[in-house]
Amino acid sequence: MLHNNQEFYKICFENSREGIIVTDEFGIILLTNSRVENIFGYKQEELFNQSVNILLPKSMKLKHETNIANYHKKPFHRIDFEKRDLYGIHKEGHKVEVIIGLNHFEIEGKQFVKASISDISDYKQKEQLFRNINYQLGQELKNKNKELRAKNKLLRETNKVLIEEIRNKIVAEKQAKSALEKEIELNNLKTKFISLASHEFRTPLSGILTSVTLIGKHLQNNNKEKIDKHIELVKSMVHHLNSILQDFLALEQISKGEIKYQFKQVNPFEIINKIILETKSILKKNQKIKYKINNSNKEILNDTRIITIIITNLLYNAIKYSPEESIIEIDSKIKNNKLIVSIKDEGIGIPKEDQKHLFERFFRAKNAMEIQGTGIGLNIIKGHIDGLGGTVYFKSKENAGTIFTFELPNYQIT
Repeated sequence: MLHNNQEFYKICFENSREGIIVTDEFGIILLTNSRVENIFGYKQEELFNQSVNILLPKSMKLKHETNIANYHKKPFHRIDFEKRDLYGIHKEGHKVEVIIGLNHFEIEGKQFVKASISDISDYKQKEQLFRNINYQLGQELKNKNKELRAKNKLLRETNKVLIEEIRNKIVAEKQAKSALEKEIELNNLKTKFISLASHEFRTPLSGILTSVTLIGKHLQNNNKEKIDKHIELVKSMVHHLNSILQDFLALEQISKGEIKYQFKQVNPFEIINKIILETKSILKKNQKIKYKINNSNKEILNDTRIITIIITNLLYNAIKYSPEESIIEIDSKIKNNKLIVSIKDEGIGIPKEDQKHLFERFFRAKNAMEIQGTGIGLNIIKGHIDGLGGTVYFKSKENAGTIFTFELPNYQIT
């Protein structure tokens, strides 16, 4: 019937980009198009009246006969777009990887199945090539990291030598020695993990080495003022390294779900006041922080350390991205059994087209590229807030400032 309908055959089959096979309810091939020949190597007349099993591997033939019977009992449309491990057998005996779509229909009381077949062999080859390239890149990255660790080890050893020389020269300056030893100890601790962010660590480490060398020279001249100046520079750079390291460690823990939150009763307003006091040393010229407190005597049950990390990061960002003589406003309250904190700045703002990416890992807005940063701080904040069951959102306009707001639940009903 269908075999003799040439107009139907030409329109529905020959012009298709896919291979098309029509079978009866017993899996006998009634029609094929020329694309099937391109895929499997059989001419149309070779497949006519053959079982569709001729195109299947031996391991699937018996199961396929059962599937045909079940399919006609309860037909449905199926498109195996997501299955990349289907394959047929070419006339020459090799495998052909395919995607198959099935369509059941009935004409004059007889049941038929149309199978649409796409050859994805080229895709699979490219997919394998891509995996191979990724593997090679991974191996190259491992080798580069190995080289970097070796260089970092040499740098640490060099630091130890310089530190020992400094210690021997500043015995007479007890106060300076005590401060310097603390910075050296902190520096040693942080430089063990330089490989996590070598591009961010390189500049401050170079600055530390320079200051240490100059301290040695100034010791010979007993120039305490310049020694203190370089000690403060060392402190500042080591603090920066520590922040980077903590961010990367937190990023790793959050991504692996390894953060264990410790809940206890805490007054969040006392935490904010403490953070404000600690930021005074990094405020720019004539920058001011205004803090509006509501219901300051209330406490919540939450994680003190994580709340401190969130507020500190947001406040430091407000300071960093705001100009001199600007005002930073903090508003906090407990409402509807939630802690709500907002931090508003008069900084550079966030370009509209960048705002949708702001919480993504390693993302930096285009107007912040010249300002030092790793691009993971807000990602870490978002991870902590999500982990605590809270929310974070913002409003911003380029060159007009930003308001960040986060809400955290009180896990104890008061």
